[in-house]
Amino acid sequence: PAPLGATALAGGVNFAVYSGGATAAALCLFTPEDLKADRVTEEVSLDPLMNRTGNVWHVFIEGELHDMLYGYRFDGTFAPHCGHYLDISNVVVDPYAKAVISRGEYGVPARGNNCWPQMAGMIPLPYSTFDWEGDLPLRYPQKDLVIYEMHLRGFTKHDSSNVEHPGTFIGAVSKLDYLKELGVNCIELMPCHEFNELEYSTSSSKMNFWGYSTINFFSPMTRYTSGGIKNCGRDAINEFKTFVREAHKRGIEVSKSYELVAPFELINLMRRHVTAR
Repeated sequence: PAPLGATALAGGVNFAVYSGGATAAALCLFTPEDLKADRVTEEVSLDPLMNRTGNVWHVFIEGELHDMLYGYRFDGTFAPHCGHYLDISNVVVDPYAKAVISRGEYGVPARGNNCWPQMAGMIPLPYSTFDWEGDLPLRYPQKDLVIYEMHLRGFTKHDSSNVEHPGTFIGAVSKLDYLKELGVNCIELMPCHEFNELEYSTSSSKMNFWGYSTINFFSPMTRYTSGGIKNCGRDAINEFKTFVREAHKRGIEVSKSYELVAPFELINLMRRHVTAR
């Protein structure tokens, strides 16, 4: 049952996901081709006696699932007025997935003008495909930070940026020396994890440019990378890591935007603060 998510181990991959309300669950495996066609390649039903520990459903699949993606089905109560949305007809994304695969091109709907195609998570490999070159966090004291708040796509998307891959992490790497010259020692990234920029397209012509509507906090936004969904999203992960590594080489920390605190979390923080005073 631990750790949560998909974990590559000796001889196979362990899958573990939390669901307290589910009465039944299944692991769904996709090839990239079947995902595009909106069909499940293989479905593994989970036995509530053998594959459940507490509220965690888990299963170990033997073999190296190199070119496969995954999601889950859950059965249970469907009562939106009570906050229950368990619908076995839907395949849902693991919140611990390290990459989410769906549409490949920013702002372009999928087949049939679908703005919300089926999504699936990347299955990790048992070995690393990235060289950190000994990189470690810089850990500057907060009082010494000179912060540049960056919208990753907007930073280099315009033609005037003159980068090879505009609007991407690798495009931003070529501008790190410029930020260093400005005296910046910390980049605060606005939302750069997976979100759907077309989430409003069914009701308006507006795009979610800013990204404050996260799908997966552990998955870099694939459409902010030159690699996109190729190699089941692993190229996108490595591109994000390259951005962090190259920033650190120039003495620049990388952090995320604090506006990601959800309203209810902010309220709880305020309540604790007031109580403490």
